[in-house]
Amino acid sequence: MIYADFDSDRNIVVLTPKDEVTGADLQAISAKIDDYINHHDKVPSLVIRADDLPHWKNFSALRQHLKLIHEHHKIVPKVAFVTDSPALSFASALARQFVKARVRRFSAAHMDEAMDWAARPDDDPGRFELIKGLPHDVLALHVSGIITAEDYRKMLVPTVEAMLKEHDRIKVLVVFDHAFDGYSANAIWEDLKLGLGHLRAFSKLAVVTDLVWLRRAVMIFSPIVPARVKTFPLSQLDAAKEWIKW
Repeated sequence: MIYADFDSDRNIVVLTPKDEVTGADLQAISAKIDDYINHHDKVPSLVIRADDLPHWKNFSALRQHLKLIHEHHKIVPKVAFVTDSPALSFASALARQFVKARVRRFSAAHMDEAMDWAARPDDDPGRFELIKGLPHDVLALHVSGIITAEDYRKMLVPTVEAMLKEHDRIKVLVVFDHAFDGYSANAIWEDLKLGLGHLRAFSKLAVVTDLVWLRRAVMIFSPIVPARVKTFPLSQLDAAKEWIKW
């Protein structure tokens, strides 16, 4: 079953899958979206609210789902996934690489923010924001939105290189909260280049986040990084700041 709530004033459709998803469910949703487009002469953005990945009743349902994506992904402007599910968080990041629509994930507690973003014609670009109040050899950042290669080239790389002119090694504290939604493919490459190009430039790294997948990724790669690495939940940001100082 898929529940659909159409908001023509904001030009969004909130989709809530429940239990089993059948081919008939997907056909009905596709027809309703097409009727909306024909009636209002505009294509809505989608807000998908789900506790977990939908499960299809049979192969026919899966085929209808793929058909729905194929027919609409080039015209739907935005898709917001609202979920706390790690699997759906990964799915939203994967979808960003294959669909034309702008895709973002929001935690379940930020449903209103997701709807506001989907309703806006513009986007919320990714950015690195400096966190002040720490020693001069500490680079502290709050990361939000979808980070691209341009964010690295324009802000992060010049900042790191400027700090390394003043210090032999620097410490890095990075905060990823609900405002962070991932990296573009080219940003991942820029991140890799920055790390390899300054492999011994970082003495400590503190990652502050409640994102389980991100904390696991940090711990997987920490043994190959020649720096002391530690993760903290968001509730321990002050402790992370104290740890990174020394």
